[in-house]
Amino acid sequence: ASDWSSDVCSSDLGSQSGSSLTVAPTTSTTYSVIGTNPGGCSDTAAVNVIVNSSPVLTVSGGGVICAGTSSLLSVNGANAYTWMPGNMTGNNVSVSPPTSTNYIVTGINANGCSSTASVSVVVGTAPAMTVSGGGTVCSGNNISLSASGANSYIWQPGGLSGSSITVAPTSPTTYTVTGADINGCVASSTVAVNVTAAPVVSANSSNQSICSGDLTTIYANGANNYTWFPGNFTADSLIVSPSSTTTYTVVGSTGIGCADSSFITISVNQSPQITFNGQTSICEGATTVVSASGAVSYVWQPGNILGNNIVVSPAATTNYVVVGTGSTGCQSTTTVSIVVNSIPIVIASGNTSVCTGNNTVLSSSGAINYLWQPGNLSGSSVVVNPTATTAFVVTGTDNNGCTGVDTVLVTVNQSPTVFSSASQNVFCQGNSTTLFASGASSYIWQPGNLTGSVVSVTPAVSTTYTVTGTTGSCGDTSTTLIVEIGRAHV
Repeated sequence: ASDWSSDVCSSDLGSQSGSSLTVAPTTSTTYSVIGTNPGGCSDTAAVNVIVNSSPVLTVSGGGVICAGTSSLLSVNGANAYTWMPGNMTGNNVSVSPPTSTNYIVTGINANGCSSTASVSVVVGTAPAMTVSGGGTVCSGNNISLSASGANSYIWQPGGLSGSSITVAPTSPTTYTVTGADINGCVASSTVAVNVTAAPVVSANSSNQSICSGDLTTIYANGANNYTWFPGNFTADSLIVSPSSTTTYTVVGSTGIGCADSSFITISVNQSPQITFNGQTSICEGATTVVSASGAVSYVWQPGNILGNNIVVSPAATTNYVVVGTGSTGCQSTTTVSIVVNSIPIVIASGNTSVCTGNNTVLSSSGAINYLWQPGNLSGSSVVVNPTATTAFVVTGTDNNGCTGVDTVLVTVNQSPTVFSSASQNVFCQGNSTTLFASGASSYIWQPGNLTGSVVSVTPAVSTTYTVTGTTGSCGDTSTTLIVEIGRAHV
């Protein structure tokens, strides 16, 4: 029998029987062998198998890379390394596979023992980028650019991020967008923006300060097409009449849609509010004062008369026009009609000759209301009893308050004083008596309708005789009693 030893690696494990034995101990082990000859004799021998440890490999790197880039693979835990595929050596190798690849590294330590490890390199593809937007933009205007196909985006120039951006280039510019996917793989795309100069629009007016109710023209230039606000009117010029101060904005555009805007303010000065004062109805021949207020200065027509108060005496109904000018120079016009009413034609009538102490009725026509003087009597007909010849004046007023005058002269004639007497007031029946009258020009006796200043009567019974004496149109009466005392007896 004999002892011997051998070195194995921890990976050479296993067991066999027979004249030879393959073992794979996990630790250093002494193996004994018993040999028996054909005669049945046996002997023992021992062998010591020393187990050396295999290297423990640690691999780093790998993961996901983008096509065309490289990845650094590293390993430690052994003394020498071989990488497959590629048959690369060393603990650090740089790989750039065209497709995803599983790399296996074999490491050998100082005892010659080896181990293997693997690491995967996944090759990602660049994102398929799509860009939209671009084209032509007006100088100073914004334009939107958009990209899709990646997870994150960076735009240059500007360093803007996001799938959509808004830019306002002042000159033609090519924008580059770099998009990255979830693996960090990137792709780039470009979009061109052409810049066209915008029009320079200006707004003007024939008169920027107007009076209320006036017109002014606003107009624009610098573009091809124009739209005005308020109103949404499309024209290069407009005639406007704002009721209050208004700012008009005009948007002008060129044929390719570039636009600019401008504005103009039309100041509106309020016209004065003219108020008229005075009579609007007068009688023919009368004078009246008319006045206006609400302005600073005034001109009246007809007559071109200046001032807020004027005295007029129109012969017929007349329209007076007053133009008032305010402190801002704005004017207003007011028209007032002065109606001229005709004077009523008043006619007075009646008995114009009366006797002393008698009444007479005077009448008037041509008006509505009447007033008589003297006496301050009212009415269309009045009873007067003048004691002397008197001129009665009647003033008639119509519905317009206009008055007319007429005069009637009432002559007062002196009435006579008649006296009467008889030659005999008492006499016998059948006899006669003489009646006498005086004081008038003519006389009439009743009963009997006798005329004359001296009459003879033979009454059958006692009778009262009345004499009426008249001088001109006036008369007086007197009475005489004649007493008949009976017949004489024979």
